[in-house]
Amino acid sequence: FGSYRLGVYTPDADIDALALSPPHVTRSDFFSSFVQRLRSRHPSSSNNTNTNTNHTDATVEDEVTEILPIPTAYTPVLKFKLNGISIDLLFARLSDGTRLHVNHHSNKHNLLAVQNKSTRMTRQEFVILNGDFRGMDEVACRSLNGIRVTQLLLEIIPPLDSYRIVLRAVKHWARIHGLYGNVLGFLGGINWAILVALISKENPEASPAELLRLFFATFSKWKWPTPVHLTALAENPPNGVMPLPVWNPKKNPRDGTHLMPIITPSYPSMNSSYNVGQSQMRRIQEEIRLAHQIFTKQSQSLGTRNETAIWNALFEEHSFFTQHAHFLHICISATHTRDFCAWFGMCEARLRLLINALEHGEIGLQAFPFAKFFAEPNKPLDSTNTNTNS
Repeated sequence: FGSYRLGVYTPDADIDALALSPPHVTRSDFFSSFVQRLRSRHPSSSNNTNTNTNHTDATVEDEVTEILPIPTAYTPVLKFKLNGISIDLLFARLSDGTRLHVNHHSNKHNLLAVQNKSTRMTRQEFVILNGDFRGMDEVACRSLNGIRVTQLLLEIIPPLDSYRIVLRAVKHWARIHGLYGNVLGFLGGINWAILVALISKENPEASPAELLRLFFATFSKWKWPTPVHLTALAENPPNGVMPLPVWNPKKNPRDGTHLMPIITPSYPSMNSSYNVGQSQMRRIQEEIRLAHQIFTKQSQSLGTRNETAIWNALFEEHSFFTQHAHFLHICISATHTRDFCAWFGMCEARLRLLINALEHGEIGLQAFPFAKFFAEPNKPLDSTNTNTNS
């Protein structure tokens, strides 16, 4: 699911995937025995010390590195690299392993319905229905929700090709301006996907360039915390599904504290951007306002929009590090890659709390975070000394 399923991935993108198990496999099994099996495929676990051995293709494909299970996360995830490609693998257990339905409409999206040249077989996509939530706990439902959201986005967006172009552009713009990433309190892939989906859904005949202009025009004036909805709140559980918490600030006071609610379109409706803090929202709003000004100024100065000039200005490298006089430099380091992965993950998860703590309204102290990590200069990343800066 995620960017790969939506068709907007980049060469360095993570693959978001869901492991669906039959009833006899538990979440504990997934984060214990399955993790051990992955670790047995780590290159360092091999007892073969012959450097002249010719590795087969299967060995290369099976190489698993940087394994990081996070079973206590809000949505438990297993992170690892498979043959150099980053994977975020979620887990859910079906109460009935026989109740999976083939998505017969996936051919129109032309992504998964491709033929394997070696086996002459066509890949099948299974659709997750509301009834599949039966027997699942809240954690499993959150894991399943990512696929449900992606499937619904593909169903409700009419101009899918235009949507993909605009979403690619918005995500690239967000990365350049240091606005991309849930962990640091900004907006992640699903958040930007829902925002762009709203504009595409309301303007099905607009060109990609016009959709992009409308995106910045709309959200430069959006009155947060007015929530972004693609559909009505999905509050009522399907038959046989246990009632789950649904985002509703009228019933849940904590929901009323969310700054930029972007609501998922499937049951249970949740705020996908609950991590956004005051510092991050301020930067997002300012950068969207500046992007909208780029479109406006070009139109006013030239009479008609010069799209080349707009793209050059919109995707110009950000001048963040020349805009401020004072910076907080955080170095995250470890003596070995195997230690660094876990240590970096823990530090990254807590940086958002540090950023929020730096805000001090009474003395006028504001934080301006930039969502990007940098390798420490003159200290290349290797297996024995790993350094990253934020």
